[in-house]
Amino acid sequence: MTTRYDTLVIGGGMSGLPMALRAARHDRTAFVERELLGGTCLNRGCIPTKTMIASAKVAQQIRRAAEFGVHSDGLRVDLAEVVDRKDLLVDSIRRGSYRAVAKNGDLEPPRPVEAVRVVGSSGA
Repeated sequence: MTTRYDTLVIGGGMSGLPMALRAARHDRTAFVERELLGGTCLNRGCIPTKTMIASAKVAQQIRRAAEFGVHSDGLRVDLAEVVDRKDLLVDSIRRGSYRAVAKNGDLEPPRPVEAVRVVGSSGA
């Protein structure tokens, strides 16, 4: 039996995932991702890194608060909490309503797929 979709996005990285989510608002959409949903940027790259950098910037601002007449005694950075915050953010972006079509992008029988539009988003 052939599964039919209006849009099939191959590659669930940081460009493919939003494309699939937007298409899913309007029609029957599926995407194929070989590894973790969100690709390198979401799972190991810029988003986890920038989230942890944001925590460091907040700590830096608090350390400089006295320059502005604001005194904060006992600043403590809990790295475990910083990592937990990063993990929660990544997980919240990664979560969604999706169905894996085929591992490794293999669309051969016994599960053929038909789509009106096929979009390739393999990353940079």
